[in-house]
Amino acid sequence: MSFAERAREKAVRLLRWSEHYTKTDMVYLASGGFWLSAGYAASSLSSFALALVFANILDPNTYGAYRYVLAVASVLSVAVLPGIDVSLQRSVARGKEGAMFAVTWTRVRWGSIANIFAAGLALYYLLHHNTQLAAAFLAVACCISIMDPLACYDDLLRGRRAFRTATNLAVIGQLASTFIMMGVAVLFPSLFPIVIAYFAGWCVIRGALLIYTLRTFPPNDVQDPEAVPYGKHLTVMKGASVIAASLGSIFLFHISAVQLAVYSIAVAPIEQMRGMLNNVESLVLPKFSQDSWDVWNWRTLVRKSGPLFAVLGVGIVVYVLAAPYLYAILFHKYIAAIPYTQVWAFSLLLTALSVLLGAILRARKEVKKLYIFNVASITSTFLFIGPLTYFYGIWGLLGAQYAVKTVETITFCYLTSWNPRFAEKSAQSSDGENGTNANA
Repeated sequence: MSFAERAREKAVRLLRWSEHYTKTDMVYLASGGFWLSAGYAASSLSSFALALVFANILDPNTYGAYRYVLAVASVLSVAVLPGIDVSLQRSVARGKEGAMFAVTWTRVRWGSIANIFAAGLALYYLLHHNTQLAAAFLAVACCISIMDPLACYDDLLRGRRAFRTATNLAVIGQLASTFIMMGVAVLFPSLFPIVIAYFAGWCVIRGALLIYTLRTFPPNDVQDPEAVPYGKHLTVMKGASVIAASLGSIFLFHISAVQLAVYSIAVAPIEQMRGMLNNVESLVLPKFSQDSWDVWNWRTLVRKSGPLFAVLGVGIVVYVLAAPYLYAILFHKYIAAIPYTQVWAFSLLLTALSVLLGAILRARKEVKKLYIFNVASITSTFLFIGPLTYFYGIWGLLGAQYAVKTVETITFCYLTSWNPRFAEKSAQSSDGENGTNANA
């Protein structure tokens, strides 16, 4: 037996031993989590390199305009049914892989709405003699309805729990896009070439990876009539978070493109970490969907998620301490972003809890509760984001986003507890512990 095989065997034994205390499939978490984390680490490094090039080559006004176009495109992408990817992963996890084709075609058809609105924005800016933004939104109009649907291969692989393959393809795609974007930024440092490189580049890359996946890992033809309707429900719910993430950037751009550039550089590292947390949902959703994890009280949830929050807390502290040095060396044009990024780092704790609770509700297909969460999120978004950003700029936007995330987390906690079985089991667990302590 080779050294690598012996080390792997010892690691598996150690993980199996730890399951006596965590009551969790630690081998699954370690293997799946490793590949998801490795993939996102590669993606984060690519995004970091791209941000470094943009921050040092592009004029802040150009970079601010680019972030504005991406923010508007994110809002328009709600028409492309972004929540349906979770529904597709859920269907694939249940062996109904044929849903992939119905889901993809539905996304493309609904995406035509985004095409129309993006073309309308291009015409608006053309009439107002802003040819740069007009050309940028014309590029968005040509690509937005197909760019995300072409990534359905990733949902197929994640639903199968083929995390290694999904990671490899994600890394290939991210690296290809990054090299294209960096080359265009160096050769043509203006808005339109960068926007067309982003949207058209991803369409070509994802199209090639989709063809490869279909040829190498063809899906079965078992359909899931619930996939599209449930995906539409999830899109309505996910739309709130998409709008919340983009609305502030849109407001900031109309105050100052430079402020938007500073804000974007400040939150970029944190958003990369937040994206890694979203991978947790991909990891646990198949387990929840198949009922192989039974999270039925708060004590169990805390025990299962404790290691995640411990690692996350340490990472946040390290980042806050290192941020001044990192920005001084790498983003010297954006020193003003340092206090913003330090404050925003702690929002990751709220995100981690929301991701776990949201995964429970989505896997259990708690549509009514998810709609309630959606209403609370949308209401708080429109209540806080606009006014606070308008009056207080970047600080107002960060404060508003903290308020929104706090409302979302409290809502998720309530909705997850609002389950007769969950509440009953939690109460029994609490009574049992109290009884044990009393007898002791």
